[in-house]
Amino acid sequence: MLDLFRQVREELRLEIVRNGELVRPIVYQESGNAQMCYNSGGRGIVFPYEDRAIRVKGILDPEGRLTRRIADSPRNQIEDVKKFACYRDGDRVNGKPFGVLLSEAAKQEQEAVDRLNWCYWKAGLTNPYSILDVVSTGQTLDGGPTVQLYFDLPKVEDDLRVEELNGLFRKKMNRLSAQEIKEKEGDVLKLYHRFMQWHGFSARCLTISKLLPTPESFVPQNYVISHVKGGYGLFRVDHTSTVPKDVDDEKAVFEELLRRISKGQSDGPISTFGNLPTAVVLAANHSDQVPVDSRSLFERCYYFDGVFRASDRYLQALNIFHKQFINGIRLPQPEPIEEEFFRKALAD
Repeated sequence: MLDLFRQVREELRLEIVRNGELVRPIVYQESGNAQMCYNSGGRGIVFPYEDRAIRVKGILDPEGRLTRRIADSPRNQIEDVKKFACYRDGDRVNGKPFGVLLSEAAKQEQEAVDRLNWCYWKAGLTNPYSILDVVSTGQTLDGGPTVQLYFDLPKVEDDLRVEELNGLFRKKMNRLSAQEIKEKEGDVLKLYHRFMQWHGFSARCLTISKLLPTPESFVPQNYVISHVKGGYGLFRVDHTSTVPKDVDDEKAVFEELLRRISKGQSDGPISTFGNLPTAVVLAANHSDQVPVDSRSLFERCYYFDGVFRASDRYLQALNIFHKQFINGIRLPQPEPIEEEFFRKALAD
């Protein structure tokens, strides 16, 4: 999967090790003599270290240079980063500069990760995204201290996000005709059925841990595709806005979690991962129902939000996605996804 990871990341050269020790905190200052690393979204980095990898969140980048570089990169597949190609000093997201990590938000993430570590351990799994260190930047924002989070990962490619994989699929599908997409439909659906199992498992772990992420955070960029038991699994990450819901009624936590995952949409819990595979179903089976414009067939299906004549094929696809989500909730642990599933879906 390293080859896929490299297709969606920029190589950077930063001073991340000094005198044999990790630099803490890390400042975005590129140098040809520094160590090679990769961007992680538009506000962090990830790099190999000894026999593992480390991701750093909250890079010191007051002028937004890292954000602008990644936003402008043709490799970047994450939509919210693309929006900041025109980042300017003083721009804020949810009331704070893009990339700044407040100490309070870091505490929330640490609490969530600690709880999930226990839940994964009970299921016979290891969280691939454990917190290694919390480092003060020595700076403040609106009177509060800011920090950097250092995460321990098995490999750099374990930071690959579902949204980045979706971007690679979109590039491929945009080149194909309806018949060619039809030929890929089965392989794509098999892969995303497995994604839905892991999505259901993630929902169960959040419920058991009594954690409630915000509705806006249930997006593909917040799920990593990481090594697990000879294959790959999906793990929910980026919990700075996740809050504990410590009540006795676990059912109430689960119902609230489902409401947040669904974001009020009629397709319910499939909304997090559903856009791409349902667009494949539309393009492969209902291309005549999607208005024609200058965009490719797949892109028109991807953004289609009109009314179409529902068919057995489309409704069957939605039903199977829901069933796989429920299966993921019920399974002791989801089955690892073999690399072959990814390769077949992306193959020419």
